Order: sequence, then C-alpha cells, then structure tokens
Amino acid sequence: MLTSGDSDLVGEAVKFHKPGENYNSPGYVVTKNTLRLLKEHLKQTGGKVVTRFPPEPNGILHIGHAKAINFNFGYAMKNGGITYLRYDDTNPEKEEAEFFEAIEDMVRWLGFTPYKITYASDNFHQLYEWAIKLIKLNLAYVCHQSVEEIRGFNPPPSPWRERPVEESLRLFEDMKNGKIDEGMATLRLKVTLGDGKVDPVAYRIKMTPHHRTGNEW
Repeated sequence: MLTSGDSDLVGEAVKFHKPGENYNSPGYVVTKNTLRLLKEHLKQTGGKVVTRFPPEPNGILHIGHAKAINFNFGYAMKNGGITYLRYDDTNPEKEEAEFFEAIEDMVRWLGFTPYKITYASDNFHQLYEWAIKLIKLNLAYVCHQSVEEIRGFNPPPSPWRERPVEESLRLFEDMKNGKIDEGMATLRLKVTLGDGKVDPVAYRIKMTPHHRTGNEW
C-alpha cells in the first residue's frame, strides 16, 4: 500500500527525493548543466511533484498496471502534485482506439483523475527535428544493417557509421516520406548505453497508418 492512514507515506515512497533534489539520488549523473536545468524545472513545475502513468495502448490493463496507477497518482496526491496520463503511442501495428478509451476508463474507475492526457505522438514533429539536429552534429546516422545483425549488446560495427552527414540527412527524409521499404533502414545514435548496448536504434520504418496521425508519421 502507498499509505497507512490519511497522509503518511510508507515503504519505498519515504525514500523518494523532493522536487529539485534528484542529483542526491544514488547513481545520478551530474553534469555542468544539472543544477541549471533543475532550477528551470522547478520554475516550470512550481516545485510540485509531477508524475505520469505512461501505458502503451496495445491491450487491456492488468493488476500490475493498477499498482502503478495507484502509486503514481497516489504519491502525487499525497504531495499536492499532479499526474499525467501519457499514452506511449509509437507502435501503430499494435495500438487500437478501444485501448485508449479502456485505459482512461480504468484510471477513473480506480478513483483517479489525470491532470492532463497527452500522447507521445503529440511530439512526433519535435522528435523528428531533434533527430535531424543529431545527424547534423554527426551523432546519428542512417544504417542498413538488418534486425538480426544488430541484435544483442555486441553487434558488428555498422559499415555506415561514418557515412557523410548530408547522405544521412537525405536518407532520413526518404525514410519519413515512405521512399524506403520497412526493414531496409534505421536511424541509429552514436552512443553506448549504460547497459552496454551500442548505437541503439532511434527510428525505424513502419508503413502502418498511425491511429492519430495517419500516414503523416
């Protein structure tokens, strides 16, 4: 349970940092911009606790989701904060309108009201612009290795990793405009993740129309 009584937090919840104190958490990576960005964050949020419940609308919720809903909404409520219902709607092959509606109904049935309902697809254009910026900074590239070739944590280096920036920009636009078939190109980031994954895929091609954006994205 999240609470014992009307206001006391119990269990792991009592260990949570206060807004703006993220950098004190074990394992938090602090950079030269950390304190400035945290200050901007506090200004935008008014110092409130802000949480989210981010389901992928590809099925009906189960008991594990109910626990997450209770904790995310409950923790924010106990601290006078807010919670977003944020749909992670990035895979049109598995998502259906009925699941969007069913998820919201379940949240409300459990007694919670989202502060606002948002969608990952709201940001498709912004994400595309950021991807272009990464390519221009030579931090991302279009790759033609297959799923099988890049599976796992130690795939062979991509022969396209150092392709010219202008070439990646042109191919990435072709990917967006449906000029390249599914499985024939991805956009990969030039980075090694904390778990050891090298050059993860940021964009792949899906020809299935999106529930909200159709064939635009």
